[in-house]
Amino acid sequence: MPLTTVVRGRCYDWSHAVGRGSASGTGFNYPQTMCLGSGRDIYVANRGNENNFGMRVNKVRLGGPGEEELLDEFFKFGEGEGRSTWPFGVAVDGNDHVYVSDEWNNTITVFDGSGKFVRTWGKSGSGDGEFNQPWGITLDADGNMFVADWKNHRVQKLSPKGEFLMKFGEYGTVPAPSNAFAVTYLGPWVSNTGTNEYPKAGMLNHPTDVAVDPDGDIYVADWGNHRVSIFDSQGNPLANLMGDAQVMSKWGQQSIDANPDMMKALRRVKNLEPQWRFCFPTAVDFNPATNEIIVADSQRNRLQVYKKVRDYVDFQANL
Repeated sequence: MPLTTVVRGRCYDWSHAVGRGSASGTGFNYPQTMCLGSGRDIYVANRGNENNFGMRVNKVRLGGPGEEELLDEFFKFGEGEGRSTWPFGVAVDGNDHVYVSDEWNNTITVFDGSGKFVRTWGKSGSGDGEFNQPWGITLDADGNMFVADWKNHRVQKLSPKGEFLMKFGEYGTVPAPSNAFAVTYLGPWVSNTGTNEYPKAGMLNHPTDVAVDPDGDIYVADWGNHRVSIFDSQGNPLANLMGDAQVMSKWGQQSIDANPDMMKALRRVKNLEPQWRFCFPTAVDFNPATNEIIVADSQRNRLQVYKKVRDYVDFQANL
């Protein structure tokens, strides 16, 4: 699998992975959504599960390869102020206040920049100010809204007033090759001959999140197809990112270095493709300050980071 994807004057160059599986501390536990903070800080909402209660929000400084740093974690599992059951959406305002939705409690909870509880509101229902499992949304530079329309397998673009502007995407899944291993919750089809199948361009399978860069290119977390689909500003398909994490993250490598049995298990693996490919990516964001595409790779408990180079000639000059 190439570490660089080139299409129509654009390059998407894989940079590094961040994270490992962890119910607390330096790692993630089924990351669901994320948003950018100041600089290269990012907030990640972890869903966790009933066995490890890893529900929480991480504040992580991405840095370059091997430079990630855990800054804080809050909104942990439990009852009472500042606690959560199923954290999902996360957003940050201009004053570094962090807003987190709780899918189970149907609430929004606010924290200050240091992770201190501020307030909460919301209840079950469909009226004004009430919530019922919201999904991914983003705004472009003109204030237009892009919504990941999960069950309709498409993305819709709306004006700042909520007027319909366009839609793109239609239902499509990964074809099942006859010689493939059985598909499981762990990820996509993996062929034992190295000839894997992919869905056609423009097809989506339960998209979960969307991001827009300053050029107007649109990034969609195509959850059910285990990829990020890239479209131009008119909704025409450009390329797909399938995951390229062929280098272990810093935190993941630390786990292996501290546990010889992990290294022995890694050496016994016959096919490393599941290690570097996306597995149910749930969120995508674009950092205009660094031209980075950041993908929450939920089943792998990590982030994968790509850099966009707008001019392929400039990319070649930097090699």
